[in-house]
Amino acid sequence: LHFVLRRGVAGRVLRERAFESFLEEASQQLASARHPKRVLQGIEPLIRTHLGASEVKCLLEEEAATCPEPLVDRGLDLWRRERKAPEAIVRARSRSEDPGPDVAEIVLPLLPRSTAKAFVFVGSRSDGLPYGEDHVRMLVSLRHVATTALEAAATAADLEERVVEKTTSL
Repeated sequence: LHFVLRRGVAGRVLRERAFESFLEEASQQLASARHPKRVLQGIEPLIRTHLGASEVKCLLEEEAATCPEPLVDRGLDLWRRERKAPEAIVRARSRSEDPGPDVAEIVLPLLPRSTAKAFVFVGSRSDGLPYGEDHVRMLVSLRHVATTALEAAATAADLEERVVEKTTSL
């Protein structure tokens, strides 16, 4: 019994360390982005690396609406069908025995106040296992970091554009 308890605690400590490492890396990478598209580009490798996703696509809402990729198309269908609230993370209720990378298992909406809404479409895991509650917890935390980074990047891009306009008018 003592061994089982120690093993359970050790597993929880490892998960917490992985979670903290993920958040630290996300904060550092996304905070340095100077444009909203750069923030979205930074999200994809984070999710692939830390959640083991086979495919990830991050797009602004207007880009997602016209994107021909199956992952995005199926993800939008899933989001429209299953969302309970605009900010809700949507997970596929059931999955096929062998899900392909073009099937969205999770859709994460990003709703910054000062810039356009974005979506993160997450395909199946590379190892074929389903996503667990720890993965969803990581995505919830990532949403907060990414939303803040999107707002900061939009502000920075706007200020840079104004500086260029003022400089050219001189």
